[in-house]
Parts: sequence; C-alpha cells; structure tokens
Amino acid sequence: MQSRTRQLTETAMARDAARLAKRDYTVAVIRSNGCTISTQLWDVENSDEPLRTVLEWWKRDAATMPRQCPVVLAPVGGDTVFMTVGEVLDFFEK
Repeated sequence: MQSRTRQLTETAMARDAARLAKRDYTVAVIRSNGCTISTQLWDVENSDEPLRTVLEWWKRDAATMPRQCPVVLAPVGGDTVFMTVGEVLDFFEK
C-alpha cells in the first residue's frame, strides 16, 4: 500500500512540475504597413514555439513583414523580449 501511495505522490509531483514548466506567451509583430498581428499561446512547453509562430506568419505574408519589423515576445510572469523578424529568421537558419 505504501508503495502505491508513494507512486501516486511521485506521479502528482511530476505532473505539477510539468505544469509549472509550461508558460503562456503573447506574441506580436508590427508589420511594415503599421498593422499588427498578435496571438496568445497557452501552456507552451517548448520555448521555440513563439518564434515558430512568427515564422509561420512570415511564411504566409512575407511582403508585409520585412526583416526590420519589430517582434514582441511576452511570457506571462517573465521578461518581455524585443527582436526583429530578421532575428527570428536567422534563428531558424542555424
């Protein structure tokens, strides 16, 4: 019985740790025409996912998102990161 209780406790702790490792993000790009595109990502486990979101936007509409367009990555409870579309594209070229 103790073994089963311990196993359940360890499973619950692992689940809590995984939940805590997930983050929520707001991702935004200001396009060359002045319009913005943004979204919120929930329960993100891979920190590259916000960058992949920007990459997918760029693939769909590269004409209004040249390399110098600003990108904002804002994790909930974390430091906001400012970069450009070009820096996102460079990240995936490596």
